[in-house]
Amino acid sequence: ARGFARRTEWAIRTVLLHWPADFPSVRWIRLALRRLLHRLGVPTPRGARS
Repeated sequence: ARGFARRTEWAIRTVLLHWPADFPSVRWIRLALRRLLHRLGVPTPRGARS
């Protein structure tokens, strides 16, 4: 029972750590914001992830 609880806790922690990067709407918002800034002529970092 202890091993199951430990694995479950690890899984939840992993999902919470990676959720913002994996969530599709966050990616879409980031891409849309970069496109908007580009159209307005605001320089964006070249290494920034889209």
